Amino acid sequence: MAITLLTFSATPVFAYDSLSAWKTRFDSRLASMDSSASHYGWTDTPDSAYSGWDGTYTLNALYRMYNLTKQTSYIEKLSEYIDNMYGTLADNDSDGYLSWGTSYYAGSYREYVVHVGNIVSEWAKFIMTVRNDSALSSATNPQGITYGSQANQLESVINSDLIPRFDTAWSEYYNEYLDHDAPGHSLPTNMTIGMARALYTMAQVSPSHRHYLLWADLITGNFRNLLTTSGSAYTWNYWERKTPSDSNTVSYEDWGHAPLDIGGAIYNYMRGGSFTGSELTKFGNTVYSLMWNGSTSDPWLSGSVDGSGSYSGQFTLDYGDLERWKGGIWTLYEKYVSLHAGGTRGLNDIAILMQLHPGQSAPQAFTLGTPANGATGQNSILSFQWQPSANAADYRLQVATDSNFTNIVVDRDKLIYPFAMVQGLSYSTTYYWRVTSRNVSGNTYTTSARSFTTKAAPTYNESIDITSQAAGKSNVVVTMRVYEKKSNGGNYSVNVNWDDVSITNSDTLNGGFEAN
Repeated sequence: MAITLLTFSATPVFAYDSLSAWKTRFDSRLASMDSSASHYGWTDTPDSAYSGWDGTYTLNALYRMYNLTKQTSYIEKLSEYIDNMYGTLADNDSDGYLSWGTSYYAGSYREYVVHVGNIVSEWAKFIMTVRNDSALSSATNPQGITYGSQANQLESVINSDLIPRFDTAWSEYYNEYLDHDAPGHSLPTNMTIGMARALYTMAQVSPSHRHYLLWADLITGNFRNLLTTSGSAYTWNYWERKTPSDSNTVSYEDWGHAPLDIGGAIYNYMRGGSFTGSELTKFGNTVYSLMWNGSTSDPWLSGSVDGSGSYSGQFTLDYGDLERWKGGIWTLYEKYVSLHAGGTRGLNDIAILMQLHPGQSAPQAFTLGTPANGATGQNSILSFQWQPSANAADYRLQVATDSNFTNIVVDRDKLIYPFAMVQGLSYSTTYYWRVTSRNVSGNTYTTSARSFTTKAAPTYNESIDITSQAAGKSNVVVTMRVYEKKSNGGNYSVNVNWDDVSITNSDTLNGGFEAN
């Protein structure tokens, strides 16, 4: 079954190399990295300066290639490399949490939120892939256990150690992570965005951890608020001075970290957050209009996102994904990769460009995952997940209140990965959903529709004893955070008993999710 898709950017009409040639390059490069001398794509080292960057490029490359081809060897290698990383976890700083760290930057051992975030994001995608394919979940992985068991193992350590390790660095005032090792100081943009990407993916793996989604939204919201419009493009800084303790130099973001920031905006878009498609086009214009050196025979990017600095920047990583919103980037991206790309970053680049290659065949049939057909009691904030469609560049999710999809309440296209989040669903309502995969030539495949029903509007009745905290004090501030607001915009009431005097504070929570 086919439907008319939303408007997409221009299809790449020229490729320097065939799809089969690029796949041969990918497989050859992967084979050359699959050795102890190359640290198995930098996945077997406890040093997060390598695993938290290069290692995650390897993981994302394998994940994308499995989605694109459904070739079993890619998911097997992905499982193996993730297990390499899992095996290097340790509590090296004796803080009670398993993690990774490095002395590469500071000269002494430190654990970086961006490195952990980058790894967790890729692990979470693997978990979703496994859990939405029952045959894969029950199959035995190269380590001798089922993929499902491995997924459970990963989810457990993420929720018990990898994310909570940085909880004490979260600032309720600034609504983002501050520097764990230098209290009171902010972090560079890419560091907080790296963990936001992890929080977005884990919010779909472990939806009971409601603050994952909230914190990710706050981080990307801060980033969005600090963007500066330059013509039809965006510019932004590598590091802002946000706290009174900050004394860092403020300069434009560099080409190497900008893809991570842009990826954070794309994750927010996929989640249905504040970033819109037109805003992602502005990021595309940053690359195409501000950073590109203008050469089609040997394209390079400027050192910074404002176009300043020497043309030493690479067309790499998430820059390639921007073709969906800014036509013309893919051709430059492919040309650059054909001339210069190397290492794990180059491996990832090949996988990204292959998704958008004009030689892709029509997308293949695939199966919806969660929510299950006929599921009841579903939350008003819900993750939609499905199996990958071979040959697909991206996906379109539609949610409607009728099986004919005449009353569509969600219509989101250009989803790079096979998952998305939706919020604002009404309680006690039956919905229908379907997904369309497409390639850049416009070929599509649409699944049959599934239905689910949301739960009844919840009644909250929570009691918190603050007797010890209030002892001897004449003034106490109590903060309540509600992670699921009422769909009708109604009131939440907080009743406080103080010396047998009942005080009620009622606030309508329409967007802040918080009342004092």
